[in-house]
Amino acid sequence: RAPERAGGEGGSSEGGEGGEVFAADGLSERERVYLSELSLDEWRHAAAGRPKELPLPSMTAVCLSGECGVSTHAGGLVRLWGATTGRRLAAHQQRIELTACAACGPIFVAGDAAGALHAYNTDAEFGAPRVSRSPGGEAGVRSV
Repeated sequence: RAPERAGGEGGSSEGGEGGEVFAADGLSERERVYLSELSLDEWRHAAAGRPKELPLPSMTAVCLSGECGVSTHAGGLVRLWGATTGRRLAAHQQRIELTACAACGPIFVAGDAAGALHAYNTDAEFGAPRVSRSPGGEAGVRSV
């Protein structure tokens, strides 16, 4: 449906003060501009502030994928956390030091100091991973 204008130029409409009313959200043009400016101000404020430090001690690697972040830590700890909140969602302990990580969609892969790759699915239960030994054996994984 095409936008409707009520009351002519500068008149008021059902959706709010002045402008076109859009059927999809029921907001007038003026209301949509106002909401857009508020959103832009939030981004400006976030960009002007100092970066927030996540409480993730002894981190050895980190990656973000969608709304989740995954980090590896000294002692073989793997953490799944909310990317916007930093809140821990799940954790898993490995026996060998983890040295690298990467994510693609819900799949997260961590490499360890013994040369093995550990694959997790963040959509499913974040439990014991599938493990694959890299060819050549002895060297640790430096990047994934």
